[in-house]
Amino acid sequence: MHPLHRHVLNLAERRHVIGGLTLLGLFYFGPYLPTELIVLVFLAVSCMAVTTHADTMKVAVVASGSFLVSLMVFWLNGWKSLAGEILTFGQATEEASVLMVLATLIFGTISWIKRLLNTKNAKLDKILEACNLYVWIGGTFALLYTIV
Repeated sequence: MHPLHRHVLNLAERRHVIGGLTLLGLFYFGPYLPTELIVLVFLAVSCMAVTTHADTMKVAVVASGSFLVSLMVFWLNGWKSLAGEILTFGQATEEASVLMVLATLIFGTISWIKRLLNTKNAKLDKILEACNLYVWIGGTFALLYTIV
């Protein structure tokens, strides 16, 4: 094998690089993007990452369940937000989407840490995965701080 071909990233390494750069891009350029786009990209990255660490069905149940529970709480509360403001259906859907992303991020963090701690060898993809996990945890706490 030619020496330069050893450094070509495999699929797992490319996925970690793309996911990490996307999360960092959202952190830096997020204030300049529409909220709907940020939530959609964050959800896409979180579902992509979580499905690699956990069962896809579990991810779908966590995401859809947290969205539906949030909407039901808003409905039972008279379409009021957690801060007590009256919401339209669109605003309630947006807040439920944000809470869905938060639930998916927390679920992803827990499953990702479990998977990373059960690793026996440390190759480049595991190092990239640990770096992404660090950014992921920062994003989870940033979203939690924003909600609070």
